[in-house]
Amino acid sequence: MESTTHRIFTRRWKRMQEQGWRIFVAVWLLTILSPKVHAGNTDRIIGLQKQLQSKKSSARVNAAWALGRMGKEAKAAIPALIRALKDRDRSVRSYAAWALGKIGPKARAAFPALVQAVKDKDGEVRARVVWALGLMGESADAALPVLVESLKNHERLVRKGAVYALGRIGTKAIPSLITALDDPERDVGLEAAEALAKMGVAAKGALPVLLDQIRGKHREIRVRGALALRKMGEWMIPLLIELLQSPNSDDHRGGVWALGLMGEEAVAPLIKALQHKDKKVRVGAAEALGEMKARAKAAIPALLRALQDKEKDVQKKAAFALGQIGVEAEADAAMPLLLRLLNETESDVRDAAIFALGGMRRKARSALPALIQALQDKDNNVRLSASQALGRIGREAHVAIPALAQAIKDRDRFVRLYAASALGMIGGLAVPTLIAALQDTDSDVRWNAAKALVGMGAEARAALSALIRALGDGDYWVRRSAARALGKMGAEAKAAIPTLIRLLKDKDSGVRKDVAEALGEMSVEATSAIPALIRTLKDKDGVVSYHAALALGKMGGKAKAALPALIRTLKYKKSFARKGAALALGKMGVGAKEAIPALIRGLEDGESWVHRDIVWALGKMGVAAVPLLLSTLRRKGGEVRRNAVQALGGIGVEARVAIPTLVRFLKDAENKLRHDTAVALGKMKGEARAAIPALIFALSDVDGLVRKNAAKALGEVGVGSKEVLSALKEVLEDTDNEVRVSAALALKRLVVAKAADPATHSEHRALPQPAKR
Repeated sequence: MESTTHRIFTRRWKRMQEQGWRIFVAVWLLTILSPKVHAGNTDRIIGLQKQLQSKKSSARVNAAWALGRMGKEAKAAIPALIRALKDRDRSVRSYAAWALGKIGPKARAAFPALVQAVKDKDGEVRARVVWALGLMGESADAALPVLVESLKNHERLVRKGAVYALGRIGTKAIPSLITALDDPERDVGLEAAEALAKMGVAAKGALPVLLDQIRGKHREIRVRGALALRKMGEWMIPLLIELLQSPNSDDHRGGVWALGLMGEEAVAPLIKALQHKDKKVRVGAAEALGEMKARAKAAIPALLRALQDKEKDVQKKAAFALGQIGVEAEADAAMPLLLRLLNETESDVRDAAIFALGGMRRKARSALPALIQALQDKDNNVRLSASQALGRIGREAHVAIPALAQAIKDRDRFVRLYAASALGMIGGLAVPTLIAALQDTDSDVRWNAAKALVGMGAEARAALSALIRALGDGDYWVRRSAARALGKMGAEAKAAIPTLIRLLKDKDSGVRKDVAEALGEMSVEATSAIPALIRTLKDKDGVVSYHAALALGKMGGKAKAALPALIRTLKYKKSFARKGAALALGKMGVGAKEAIPALIRGLEDGESWVHRDIVWALGKMGVAAVPLLLSTLRRKGGEVRRNAVQALGGIGVEARVAIPTLVRFLKDAENKLRHDTAVALGKMKGEARAAIPALIFALSDVDGLVRKNAAKALGEVGVGSKEVLSALKEVLEDTDNEVRVSAALALKRLVVAKAADPATHSEHRALPQPAKR
């Protein structure tokens, strides 16, 4: 096996000599493949140190990277790496810092040089340097002032690297990490929270800041604080429960929020808190359990007991919690308690009890008489909740149809809305009632009846004639809902097509939009509408144009006559129209390949949400789009180049010819292009075997998203060689949690696949691509 491997690489080495790849392959072979070389080989380190003095920057980058992969065994190269921290090329400086970090405490001689490099003019280098300082062991303590100063850096990655390093230092860094909790970037704040969490009780000094965060007005800040408290472990739970006693409503709400995110470990303490002598604690405990939803199922018996609490607020919150958790499993025990609450004088308690009954769904059918009675309640919210609960019970609530028919005439608009929705959920048995309601003198009643029929789909076929008449209603909301209901009926509603075609000229743009959408739902049955839909592409309202285009796209090859018009629409001023045309062409797929040149031009569209769909459409064009996309990659830069890369990824394995070009982009200076390139290579699956060395290299990228996408791509390419598995295992220690998760998932996928079919996962033979920049 060994001789075969060497023969293969010797033969390919000769072919690559003419292509200028010698340096990279030498490095790659020395550090990974050669079975004759082991980690402590002095000659290898000497060779790599010489490479650090090469005139080619790519050779110096590769040498620094290779030394980093050797870890602590590369300690003899520390002086050369220290000198490389002043290299004229930023990538060399960056990877030199990374290599010193990988060597770890054995590189403490580099500490002064790393401290000096924190002032580097390049943000990427500074980020690597602060990360490396955190791996210096005891020497890192002396870097505390430098790292604290780095927390003020304008570069997010520098601040995040500094937080990671401070976390490695330990308890001395707690005050600085507490400061970092308030970082404007979420991932930096969470990194600080994670570092503090690992310190456990020692980090309790962070509590005031975290508690301030969970009391905050901004949801993002509250979530960050709550997640941080959760990460700090179970010892936090009693402190948060104490917070529920605070007379300050912000404290109470923050404690509920954090406990609700705690997970199953908080369920038992919260069950105990339901018996606390302080009413505020019992209320907060019930609220927090409700926030946990299904995770708090173990608390259902305790919450049922809380329904009998002497305090009405506790009863109310316990009932709401049961509705959020779902109490179907305990329906027999819950039913009498909840029905008793329907007789309470406080409307909030009745409302909560009905909400819980709705959470029981079909198992609440024995409560139907009480719920029907609740539709007459004097409180609007109770009537609304009763309508909602009847809808959740579904078809079994058909006995409530007469009462709901009255409720869609309720004095409260929202009660009418939920009553109509409930009739829709009950299904076909409610259709006669809704047909009658479509004739009501109140336009709001007619509108709600039509809306209820929307949710029934083909079950509403008995209402076909009534809905066609409703298309001529004087209220545009009724016309809109009638059109939508007919669309949901699909082919069953083809008799409505002539009327719908006429309504494409309705004076209301909302009606025109819903009519176009309905014709699209009818798909090939509505081909007689194609000429009218083509005309509608020029509608003065871009949203109407968008839905007309989508309708044509759903008709596929039957709408081939629309191709010239859709291609012209890609140039319209209205972005919605351009977006719809792109989506329609994509739905037509390879049958619309004559649109490829126009779609390629559309990659330069200034609206990101438009060119995203153009990218998707090109991906659906298959191999026919590849030559023009490759040409675009050679001619264009910036956003257009990224779009073209994404389109190639959408094409997938059929775009295999683009792989050499994509491999080069993994070393591009633009972070976003490297992200997209890694994703695209992953979508090419096993065809991208030749990209494996470049993807392994990308696992060391300074940008976390590049590393994450590279790890995922390696899992998708599906070659479980020892080099790939080894590289992914290293990434399990990455500073970024998302990267670690991505690597773990890739490893799992490769190991499972290898176990299933070892023959397809032998050592890969694909030669690496050069590290061009």
